[in-house]
Amino acid sequence: MVENREEKLEALKVAADYCKRLEKGIETLTKELRGEKLPDTGEYLKTVVNGLNWIIEVYNATSDLVNEKENIIDKDTVNEQTTKLNTALKQNDDTLTADTLENGIVPFLKKLQNAAEQIES
Repeated sequence: MVENREEKLEALKVAADYCKRLEKGIETLTKELRGEKLPDTGEYLKTVVNGLNWIIEVYNATSDLVNEKENIIDKDTVNEQTTKLNTALKQNDDTLTADTLENGIVPFLKKLQNAAEQIES
């Protein structure tokens, strides 16, 4: 996906900016999943998951840069949380989906944002 350091930096910066918007979307979505569902909650969930998938692709392509100086984001932890989210989605467990988004995915997004801000050209 991304070849050199400058391209990785650019991808990481774009992803970090998107993470902020994704976090806001997750906040809204988790409220809906916990009982205030709207007619479009299912479509909104799909949009959030698609955005998350893109973020994970960028992370996978840039993880060497993110973890260049120290292990900031552990791939195993990311994989564990995405597997947990996938299980919750397959089971249509709205509470587990909301909990995983808040407690597993949002911390990953925040770490990715912080890492992107700390990396130098």
